[in-house]
Amino acid sequence: MSKNKAVPSVFLIFLERDGTITLLRRNNTGHMDGKLGLPSGKIEEGELPEEAAVREGLEEVGVVIQQNNLELVHLQYHSQTPNLGGDYVNFYFLVRHWVGKLINNEPGMCSELIKVNLNFNNLPLDMIPYVAKALPHCKSDTIVYSTHITRL
Repeated sequence: MSKNKAVPSVFLIFLERDGTITLLRRNNTGHMDGKLGLPSGKIEEGELPEEAAVREGLEEVGVVIQQNNLELVHLQYHSQTPNLGGDYVNFYFLVRHWVGKLINNEPGMCSELIKVNLNFNNLPLDMIPYVAKALPHCKSDTIVYSTHITRL
């Protein structure tokens, strides 16, 4: 049996005062293109999840986040067949305070930003499945763990 080489990743839930969150439509990435997801990215070697979240916020949507404004709300183990990228450990952070305006800072990998009401029972149908599965767990005061399996 070989060792698991799950990739750690961060996902950012920017919660606006009006109860909306920002989703990105993936484009030209080779993974889930055309689907809606959250600003996200892989944690780099030697980087903490909080540091990766701050970096991804700036890279993907052009905002500055202080680490103390990140609230870990969900952990997810996402397992998929190796030809789809292998396994991931996903850290979902709720962000209520940031500096700057959320913009599409990576137009080559994102075709649009959209705001949706954070109604966990009525998420858009064209969301990335594992993100859609995680979001309903992100409303509690307790960190929740879930798994999602993608198989071909």
